[in-house]
Amino acid sequence: MRQLILLFALCFVTIGAYSQDKPFSFGIKAGANLSNMDVEHSDTKAKVGYQFGFVGEINLPNSFFLQGNLLLTSKGFKTDRSGVCDINYDGYEDEATVKMSWNALYLKLPVMIGYKINVTDNLKINFSAGPHIAYGIGGKITTKVDARLKYQSGDEIVKDKDKTDTFSDTSLKRFDAGLTGIVAVECNRLVFNIGYDYGLANISQGSNSIHNRNAFVTLGYRLF
Repeated sequence: MRQLILLFALCFVTIGAYSQDKPFSFGIKAGANLSNMDVEHSDTKAKVGYQFGFVGEINLPNSFFLQGNLLLTSKGFKTDRSGVCDINYDGYEDEATVKMSWNALYLKLPVMIGYKINVTDNLKINFSAGPHIAYGIGGKITTKVDARLKYQSGDEIVKDKDKTDTFSDTSLKRFDAGLTGIVAVECNRLVFNIGYDYGLANISQGSNSIHNRNAFVTLGYRLF
């Protein structure tokens, strides 16, 4: 992790050095996430999220560029489990459905190097990739339980809902790191991005490993 942080520092020093001699652009972007988490020994479902923030870019020689982002991004996953068991140990088989939604809000900092292909004077295709670090700033884990408890005298319907913090000593670690890749189409000041985040850090506080996975699309606008 120390080496990764040093890499980010080096990238920003490089940005500062080139900004004195090379064209620099700054813009904003926003879009949607389709995130999931790779949870060991568990099946998870993707959930829709969002991201928005700022992007700065330095043009390098031979159509290369260096790009830094500061983004607010939501990630997470969903689970849905149903089963039959004797919940209250009275000898009758009860039915239960448990639905969980994990929501994690991160400040994310990707630093990427890319290459531009000029299709026309106003149209470019960009390819970029690089590391990212992220820090969890909030989020909730929502658990919904629907159960049918069976008794000799009849059935009882039980519903319960609970919320806990996503980042805690018993759920997820705040620090995350991984790799980001983006394919972009740039038309004048507008930039359409399709990308993917691959989490390398194990963010679980428990024995099962958890890694972030996220596909996203964003639309950006270069302010200058």
